[in-house]
Amino acid sequence: MKHPERITRRLLSIDETSEYLGLAPTTLYKMVHERQIPFVKIGRCLRFDSRLIDDWLEAHTVKPLPKRRSLGL
Repeated sequence: MKHPERITRRLLSIDETSEYLGLAPTTLYKMVHERQIPFVKIGRCLRFDSRLIDDWLEAHTVKPLPKRRSLGL
């Protein structure tokens, strides 16, 4: 069963990517300018490859540390 709001196209616009990541479009433009996020230029159009965005999210996810054993003091 598909989630009704899930975007299935590969290339996303700035607005779609903004919504997907929960970031303001101006933040995305800044990240593109600083090359902090993967993007695609097609002529003058700015697009985001949904697969690369998912990979980027995974790479920037902070994983929890393993639980430390207590010393039982």
